[in-house]
Formats: sequence, C-alpha cells, structure tokens
Amino acid sequence: MRSVSGPGRKAPGFTILEMLVAMVIFLLLMGILLSVVNQSGNVWQKARDRVDSHQSARFAFDLVTRTLSQSTLNVQGSYDNPSKPTTFIRRSDLHFVIDPPPGEKFGQGNAIFFQAPAGRTADFARYGGVAGLLNAAGYYVTYGKNPKLPAFLRKFDHEKFRLMQFLEPAESLKVYTTTGKTWFTDTLSQNSHVIADNIIFMLFWPRLSAEEDASGDVLSKDYTYDSRLPAAPAPQELTTHQQPPLVRVTMIAIDETASRRLPASAAPPVVITNALAGLFTKSTEADFTADLATLEARLTAARIGYRVFDKLIPLRESKWNKR
Repeated sequence: MRSVSGPGRKAPGFTILEMLVAMVIFLLLMGILLSVVNQSGNVWQKARDRVDSHQSARFAFDLVTRTLSQSTLNVQGSYDNPSKPTTFIRRSDLHFVIDPPPGEKFGQGNAIFFQAPAGRTADFARYGGVAGLLNAAGYYVTYGKNPKLPAFLRKFDHEKFRLMQFLEPAESLKVYTTTGKTWFTDTLSQNSHVIADNIIFMLFWPRLSAEEDASGDVLSKDYTYDSRLPAAPAPQELTTHQQPPLVRVTMIAIDETASRRLPASAAPPVVITNALAGLFTKSTEADFTADLATLEARLTAARIGYRVFDKLIPLRESKWNKR
C-alpha cells in the first residue's frame, strides 16, 4: 500500500545521520574487502615468483646433473716405460676438475669442469650432423650482470647471483693441447652463459660409495679434485687419471621475491655472504650435514626464501680402479 503524506505526518526516508552511519559501514566493509584482496594478491604473487624461480632452478639442476653424468676421461692403460716397464699406469688426454669458482664474485661452493659428448658445435654446416661430439663443459656460480646481454639491455639488468654453464664447441676443444687448467680458464668468458638466476650456492663433492667411504673424505679433504695430479707418472695416486665414481651435487636457489629485496650493489649482498661465511671447507659427512643445516638456519633467520636441490650422480663413464 502506498503511504500518503499529510498534515502532521512525516514522509518516509532516512535521516542524514542514518545515511552517514551507513556510508561509514560501507566504507569499512570495502576497506576490509580490498585489504583481503590485496593480501591474497600478494600471497599469489609470492607463490608464483617462488614457483617460477624453482622451475628455472629445477631446469638448471637437471641440465647440470644430466651433462655431468655423461662426463668421460677415456682412460687408457699402458706401461710406465715401454722399453723398461716397471708398472702399469693410467693415461688420459682429458681432464676432470673440481676447484674453487673462477673470478672474485661468486657464491660459496666450488666449480666443476670436464669433457662430455654434449654435441655442441659452432660450425653446423660442417659438423651439425655428427653425433656424440665431445665438448668441454663446466658449471659455476657468479655474481653480477648477465655478460651475454647486448650493451643497450645491460643497463636495465641488475646484479644477481647466477649459475653459469661453460660449453666449448667441439671444434675448439683445447684440452688435448694445453697443460694445467688453461683449456677452460683461457676461454671461460667467451664460452660461458647464464642458465639460471638466483643460485647462491653450488657444491660438487667427489664421492665413493658409502661402503667404501662412510666418512666422505677419501677422495677429497676440501671438496676439490684434479685428475691430472700428481704429474709424475708413477707411483700414481688413487685419483690420477680417474673420475670419481660418484659426485654429490648440492644447489641452493633463493626466491625471486627475496632476490628483489636484496640491496642493489656491485658486490655480493652482505646478507648472503654472511649466510655462507665459513661453511663447506672440510668434506666429511658430519661437516657437510652441519654446514648445510647452519646455512639453512641463517637464510631462514634473514627471512630469505630458498630451496635446496641435492642429488648423488653416478658417472657412467667412470672406470674406477682402486689401485
């Protein structure tokens, strides 16, 4: 029924006070709703950044472990002196190295360099169809801008921790004609490129099986390895011209969100260098476990999101000999 106004009767409606109260309540509800939506968006963005970072890191980790598993030394046996033999020794023209990372700006850990049939060539017209081309390969962590970006793009790039892949074309392989480590140090910048950002730590640990070496320090006391040492042909050390049968690969990636919070600087951020300081100097099982736990605790305390990738890789071409 329609109400009719008349003398002595008020027209239906809201007072100004009632309208103000309703508007305040409406604005409060809108503020709460927008806050919830904003928080949900932030959580979704962080989750997406974390997933994207970890997908990139996972791809890089799989690439590293897959290429490393194919490494070879092509070891051959011969007598130490063909005219007056006294002992049987191993020989190889190839080289397997685990060393401190090259350069001054890098994350804690080490670097690895070896030969593997990765099939890369820069001359596809001549060698593109040849299967099993042997390449020099390597992996290490560095800090800075992407060195392969064009000059006009590098000014927009930011310094980051980056996982680098060294891959030398088969036709340029220098390991046969050089001594020491110059076969990779001389062309490192030329043949290296970024395969993942926000990788702060990479460790390669040469290992025997748990039955042969429960402590983990037989092949290396400090996570290093060099198949060309010692240089004297006899008596040979256990590691001379041999690949380890196993390599444990450990990698730590930080989230993109955490990376953005790090201060922009030419030097590695102090919060990361402090988290890595003093760790992974002795390669025993007990020290490794304790150091990894310490690093994770430091990153957590600094509110840096991270993920640990860890895998024991059998080297399929290793012809391990205990003598």
